[in-house]
Amino acid sequence: METHRDLAIIRMVYEYEGCTIEHIRRRLFKSSGASSSCYRRIARLVKQGFLKRTRLPSLTAELTF
Repeated sequence: METHRDLAIIRMVYEYEGCTIEHIRRRLFKSSGASSSCYRRIARLVKQGFLKRTRLPSLTAELTF
């Protein structure tokens, strides 16, 4: 069963053509202890097939020239 917040997450990801968990957390989970709730909700949406998870490359990766 999806909630209004689940639909807001799906809409945000669709409109931005993807975004990070940190963007979703800052926009839709404003209380200080809401991080774990955000991660659980997104994991459930991924498991149900509403969202797709993609790992971004590390920003601190060693560069080779």
